[in-house]
Amino acid sequence: MKRFQHVLTLLPSHTDGSNAIAWAKTIARAAGARKVDLISCTENHLPDFPPLEGQDSLLQGEHEKLSQWAAEFEEATETEVFVETGNPLKLVLAHLAAGTYDLVILPVCDLDSRLFAERLARKSPVGVLLVPADCPPAFTSILTAIDLSDLSELALEWAEAFSSLAQQETRLEALHVMKLPMDSRATMAISRDHLRREIHQSSLSQLTRLVRKTVNNAKSWKLTITENPLASMEIVRTATKVEADLVIIGSHGRGALSVTLLGGQTAEVIRNCDRPVLVVKKKNETLGILRQLIGLSK
Repeated sequence: MKRFQHVLTLLPSHTDGSNAIAWAKTIARAAGARKVDLISCTENHLPDFPPLEGQDSLLQGEHEKLSQWAAEFEEATETEVFVETGNPLKLVLAHLAAGTYDLVILPVCDLDSRLFAERLARKSPVGVLLVPADCPPAFTSILTAIDLSDLSELALEWAEAFSSLAQQETRLEALHVMKLPMDSRATMAISRDHLRREIHQSSLSQLTRLVRKTVNNAKSWKLTITENPLASMEIVRTATKVEADLVIIGSHGRGALSVTLLGGQTAEVIRNCDRPVLVVKKKNETLGILRQLIGLSK
């Protein structure tokens, strides 16, 4: 599967999108992206009233700014600019429902933008890359959080896809955070230290098999098993410790509502990690539900 062929870069009018543009240009150049769309959306709080005085000139200025950024991409990558008003989340989802995008790039700078990113990641049918303003594009150290679920293979594949964009060797680490079960009759006969060793060994065996099955060069990966009842806290801590350029984590739903729910640990990473975070999604499973939600299909 080719990645990075059609990238949507969302540039909210109230944020500095220059670093998100830098990520989009780097990805497009290194991956040979076919098209990059730049979208700016201004919240329309009074949709039933006439436009405010000066709004047209503001939108024109926004269009000119995005057009200047679009001109900075290489000729091999087609660019298109969209400047719209309305509900930003609904408008972005309407674009994504076309089904041609591979990735969304979104700048994050404060709690509000991270909460918006969380909402977008819940419903997006494709991966969402969150880019803080002080993190320039780099792919030399990638941390992939692995929970051994069916999304783990996809997370590993995306890690390798990003590592292929680097101009130098990438340090790849797969992190699994294990959690000991609560005391119960079933575990009372086993010491906590023995139980911890057994779970650690089992987790390491599963992680090793998964990596060997999925990636092209398993020897290039560092496999780490840690223990923490709060996986998100451990992911953020490890990302800081290893100075990760990118953190990759899966987004989980529950049954038929998989497009509308986001795993609690993933949401916590979005809110608290100060490094770029890619939330991976299974496109084919969520696209149909998204189209139903926004009324594009029955």
